[in-house]
Amino acid sequence: MTYRERWIRAIARKPKGLFGRGHEWTYALMDGPGTERRMIGTRVLLDELVEDTKFPGNDAYHALSLAQKAFLAGSKNWVGYPSGSEVADPLATNLEAVTLDMLAFSTLLRVYGRAGAGQRYQDMAMELRTEATEESVEAARAEVAESLRGGAGSLNDVVIHKRDATPDAYLSQWYDALRGRLRAFSVGGKHCGDDAPGRDRKS
Repeated sequence: MTYRERWIRAIARKPKGLFGRGHEWTYALMDGPGTERRMIGTRVLLDELVEDTKFPGNDAYHALSLAQKAFLAGSKNWVGYPSGSEVADPLATNLEAVTLDMLAFSTLLRVYGRAGAGQRYQDMAMELRTEATEESVEAARAEVAESLRGGAGSLNDVVIHKRDATPDAYLSQWYDALRGRLRAFSVGGKHCGDDAPGRDRKS
């Protein structure tokens, strides 16, 4: 299973069960442009999001809790899964999500042995999180585009290895997913792509 940044919004709640003490929720789920669909029932949505819905502390439960709280507060914001970020328009450039991607990319670059590039992505993310202006966002787009160009020593075609020198497929796939999202940001894309690849969280 592949984990993607998916977007959830609670849109209705009605009483159910004995004396109406319980509630049945209706949600909207969106994976990208033109994909919004309604899902009735928390269990139905959880089954859609994750295979093992009984795993304690699952990000899906947290995202659903945030979506329910937003609904009860009168907000129409969407909540990201697995990130937990809350936004009005998931398809607009989301600096919260972009900077989190930059920080994750920074960590993977350090694991790969590119500490300098990793530090620059970290600095760029924290600069945007501290004070994002139209000029600083455009400068970040340009810097990301430059760093992801091809050629010798580029950040493309990276394979991350474990300490025993064997390829780490999980981290390498995550690196590729983050790189794709950052490339979309660099050209002003409204990207709802893959996040970290799926993995058995009990292992």
